[in-house]
Amino acid sequence: MNDELKSMPLKIAEYIKEQIESGQLKVGEKLHSERTLVKELQVSRSSVREAVKHLITMGYLQSIERRGTFVCDDYLHNTYASADLNKALTMAPILDLMEVRMLLEEKFISLAIKRITKEDIDNLRSILEKIKCCHKNMAEFLKLDLEFHLTLAKSTHNDIIVEIMKIIIKRINENEEAFEKSGVETKESTVKDFEKIIDYLEVGNGEEAEKLYHNHIHLIDNVLKEQFE
Repeated sequence: MNDELKSMPLKIAEYIKEQIESGQLKVGEKLHSERTLVKELQVSRSSVREAVKHLITMGYLQSIERRGTFVCDDYLHNTYASADLNKALTMAPILDLMEVRMLLEEKFISLAIKRITKEDIDNLRSILEKIKCCHKNMAEFLKLDLEFHLTLAKSTHNDIIVEIMKIIIKRINENEEAFEKSGVETKESTVKDFEKIIDYLEVGNGEEAEKLYHNHIHLIDNVLKEQFE
């Protein structure tokens, strides 16, 4: 559980999921108590609770009143569904993937605005300062640009949104050359947009931050369509 890009609840959820899929936790078996998991994993009780909630939502666990939490007997079906989603996002034509990205980013910005913390804003500011130092290194600019978008997705504190964004970003990196070309056209406006978005977030002006972010992603979308169509 060392992936720094993942929140603690997601790390715990993946740890438990691996135990289920490897057979260490059998179908119908009762999950250890919160107290036991907290002690075993050296994490907070709230993180364990959130991880278990996530696995219940994903269909790996079920909670039975007054009895505890158990491994679902149909968790394999959910594993295949998850794999199918991953495969679909991995194999999809790049324009289809960009449509998914547009729909996702248009919606998650409003959630991020409601949940963003000072630490999230500081992380965005740090990435922006690195972007400003890129100069003509478009590969580094693309990497940091995507990191900014992923960090904003993380500001939703919704692990599912973050994981989908990671898959999309992986596909973008596989088409790095085309995306670098679009970056040349949008670099200057991107820096200005990111700076204003952070400023709006810092003063709590969510309406303007959301409006500017929508304008930004639509501009990027139009440029990318010219590259791929």
